[in-house]
Amino acid sequence: GGSQPGNVRKFSLLPAVDLCSAPMRPRWLVRDFLEMGTLASIYGPSAGMKSFVAIDLGLCVASGRDWHGHPVQSAGPVVYVCGEGFAGIGKRLRVWFIHHGLDAASMPFYVSNSPVAFLDPDSVAEAVAAVQALAKDIGAPRLVIVDTLARNFGPGDENSTGDMSRFVSALDDIRVQFDCAVIVVHHTGLAAADRARGASAFRAALDWEYRLEPKGDIRLMACTKSKDHEPPADVAFEPESVDCGWMDEDGEPVSSIVLRETDAPAHGNKEKPLRGANKIAYEALVDLCTAGDILKQSARPAGIEAWRAESYKRSISPSPEQESKKKAFNRAVTALRDSGHVSTEEDAYWPSSLPRDTGTYRDKTGHCPGQSRDRRDTLLKECPGCPAGDRSEEMSEEVAR
Repeated sequence: GGSQPGNVRKFSLLPAVDLCSAPMRPRWLVRDFLEMGTLASIYGPSAGMKSFVAIDLGLCVASGRDWHGHPVQSAGPVVYVCGEGFAGIGKRLRVWFIHHGLDAASMPFYVSNSPVAFLDPDSVAEAVAAVQALAKDIGAPRLVIVDTLARNFGPGDENSTGDMSRFVSALDDIRVQFDCAVIVVHHTGLAAADRARGASAFRAALDWEYRLEPKGDIRLMACTKSKDHEPPADVAFEPESVDCGWMDEDGEPVSSIVLRETDAPAHGNKEKPLRGANKIAYEALVDLCTAGDILKQSARPAGIEAWRAESYKRSISPSPEQESKKKAFNRAVTALRDSGHVSTEEDAYWPSSLPRDTGTYRDKTGHCPGQSRDRRDTLLKECPGCPAGDRSEEMSEEVAR
């Protein structure tokens, strides 16, 4: 568990032999991405969905849910210091709980109702007292998220090395006192869009730094600093709109965004492995087009509706809502076509890596088009994956008549 409030390590001296006797294992908060007791930053341009990534990660820590396949190894309370957008935070949280089927009432995720001016000792003392009170009730936080640096900086200049060092020192006091990780959401500079803005003292103090870069509709998160570990692989997210079940003042439904992992945009000649909805849809198509062919040497093209049905069966969207499934499938089809993984002709689809079997394809009508009725019964035996398979007995009776 985390440290109790006020449990600061006392200064002591350790002999080298003690440090060499056994490995010091990482205390992962999120495996490969964030350790306990470290300082991290997620930076990117305005409207780059930095806050959505930070909230998503924080809610996974609070719930113990894997963060996009990466285990949360020390779940516990999370404090989110909300410096901007407080009015919209409720719907962001609500759609996350709806999307993942979790109950907000059981989630130790706490949001501040105002920023903290970290260069103002009185403001920091007030915030620390609130966290201490929370820690006495439910335990020390595992993670504190500061969103954004600018809105929580206080009376100072981000470009001043002295002021930035004081800001980092205030974060360190919280990090050490509660033995928690701290993530700061930050903006890129106007002149240098490839790095975080402000004094370099901030980056120098970081254990982890992540850049969030827009790539069309996709947001690519890349590790730009990993102090003690190999940088983790890039992670790509695509936004998915979810209805939060509220109505606005005009009676219109209110929605917000959740992030879903997807394939990173290809660059160079290195092909990225498929992930998320794209992987599910592709594997569904391969199995559909090669049913009955153990060696998978060729592919009988599949109709779009048969492909859709198979993808739905494999939970292409975590949400049970039909509209979410539809959007996830349609995006996957477009992505797989654009990336060259899937070929298509006249509403028939097959994996590009396999030669096309030009005999028949499976479509939504439940029969093999272009074939006479007396041939269909034979074709069904050769095509066990066809949606018409469940009508084989009926067709055989028709042929007999």
